[in-house]
Parts: sequence; structure tokens; C-alpha cells
Amino acid sequence: MADEDDFVNNGKNCIMIFEKATCIKVITELSKIPERKVSAIIDYLINDGRMNLLEFPLFEVEDKIITIPSAILVNDWQFTIVNGHYIKNIPIKNRERTISTVTEGRIEETLQGIINIAVAKTKPYSFVDENGENQCSDIDYAIYDMTRNILLIIEAKWIDKHYKDEIDKRYGMILQTLNGIFEKQIKKHKVYLSNKDNIDDLFKEDPRYNRDMERPQIFYLAVDKRNQLHIDDRHMVSEYMLIYFFKKYIKNKQLDLSEMWKEICKLKTKVEYISISNEYYEIPVNDSVILVEKADLHWNK
Repeated sequence: MADEDDFVNNGKNCIMIFEKATCIKVITELSKIPERKVSAIIDYLINDGRMNLLEFPLFEVEDKIITIPSAILVNDWQFTIVNGHYIKNIPIKNRERTISTVTEGRIEETLQGIINIAVAKTKPYSFVDENGENQCSDIDYAIYDMTRNILLIIEAKWIDKHYKDEIDKRYGMILQTLNGIFEKQIKKHKVYLSNKDNIDDLFKEDPRYNRDMERPQIFYLAVDKRNQLHIDDRHMVSEYMLIYFFKKYIKNKQLDLSEMWKEICKLKTKVEYISISNEYYEIPVNDSVILVEKADLHWNK
């Protein structure tokens, strides 16, 4: 009986219990956020027992809020709040403008004072392709390392459909997005930037740009808000990985895109399995039940 009491007491020490009304009042006083908003946020984070713990780390029992410290301390809120919106089918307003502005601001802050680069952003363009059809697109962000004559073209994406509970399905969607980026947008970028005059036009607003340079070596990189994937010569990194690479390869106020790209090219995503079926067989094994996708099974006759 003593062991059971110790087990219960240890369990109680691992959880946090708050009076909901008191919790709302204290947060309101400390944060200066209106009480109705604090109450709405807490209600949003309450888990009904069918949701992921990271996205919804609070449980409501009668008039109390219950959680555990790790669900708060190790939570990456910029991701889990977004995931929570997807789970609850809550639309994210001004998503593209908000995210692009924040990402753009982080890149500009990181590259502030770098003396060997020229930059261009949100540059629309059009051209007539070999079939006589008009093609339109825009370049999200371009960075020209004029010391090494290397141009980095960044295609920024933040994809709704990447969220899934099943990690294999999510990475299947990320792979589709990566391929789509290279087969659609970047394919157009390559044609457009094959003309040196278009590169000059891309950077015409940056006084640091030197038009007399030869045509640069051009690298293309997809950047997602949260995900990364590296398949053959197609690379997608997260926003934070991009900032990390910039900071790593800035020395003496110069950005070395050559060494940065060498490291990115070494990254490889090992893909062994991507789910292709939503239908499962339940196979009892001793006291357990194993779910196996029908597509993975074959029958010996």
C-alpha cells in the first residue's frame, strides 16, 4: 500500500494544477492582455482527450486546469499553434503577408552589413517560352555573392497540406511540394535567368550590384516555414536552417555562398517508406494488435 501511495504522490508532483479563474486572472495581470483574450487562448489550448498533447497541452477538470511542465517548456509554439489551427480547421488570416514579412525581415536582419552581396526580393517577371506562350512568375528572394560570382535563388513556401498526424503521409506531401517547386516555379526561373540582362534587371534596385560581372553560377533553394527535405539535387530547408547557414558562413562581413552551398549539397534525406494506403488489417499478436497496411501485404497461396 505504501508503494501505491508513493506512486500517486510522485505522480502528483509531476503535474501542475491551477484554478482556471485564478490562472486567467494572474496571466491577465502579468501580460496586460485583455481577460477575454486570455480566456479564449486557454480554452483554445484545452485538450478534449482526442488531440495531440503538444498542440493542446491543457486539460480541464471541473474548475481546474491540469498540465505537465514539459508540455510547456519543450513546446515549439510557432509550430504547434499552426498545427493546432489545422486540427481545428481554423483559417489563418493574412498568412502569406504575415509569414513572408517575418521571414523577409529575419533574412534582412541576418544579412545587414554584409559587404559582398546584392539582394533582390519579390521580383515579378514574364517571358515568352519556346512555344510562344507567355510565362509569368516571381522570384521571392535572390542573394548575389559578388566575391565568388554565385547567385542564390530562394523559393519560399508555407504549405497548408504539410500538416498530418502520420509522419509518413506528411513527408510524402512535402516531397510532392518539393518536386512541384522545382518542376514549376524554379523551372521558369532557370529559363528567365539564362539571360544575363534579366539578372541585371533583377538587381537593378541594389546600388551594390556590379553589372560588369560575368554570368554567375546559380543555385536554387526551396525554403519552407517548418520543413526540410533533400532529394538528389533538390533541397528544401526550414527558415531557421537558412538563417543558421547564413550566420555560419558570414565572416569578416562577407557571406560565402560557395561553402554554404557545399554543406547544403551534402544533406541527404533517406527515404525508406512512404504510406500509400489508408486501409489496414488488424493482426493480433499475443496481447497486442498490429496495424498493417493492406498494400504492404501479400498472400501465400
